Amino acid sequence: MRRLLLLTLAVATAAHADSLDDVLTRVDTSAKAFKSYSADVRMVDYTKNIDLTDTKNGSMRLRKARNGVSGIVDFSSGPDPFILHLDGPMSER
Repeated sequence: MRRLLLLTLAVATAAHADSLDDVLTRVDTSAKAFKSYSADVRMVDYTKNIDLTDTKNGSMRLRKARNGVSGIVDFSSGPDPFILHLDGPMSER
């Protein structure tokens, strides 16, 4: 019975899937209403040769500007802390 329920849900979800054009239209509509964005982020750098994992935690704050998107990505933890400034097509570390 449980398998039948899961199969029914999977078929119903697949039958209602949006087309690519519908998804892109929603993205374009949402982009017009975008004002700002902030998130906690984690960057993981893995080197397989020596099995070394470097993890940096930080924050990202972006806002809509005249020339695109401006903001700051702040990785202040880890062995090599840095702040990345974004201003439209320009970025500076």
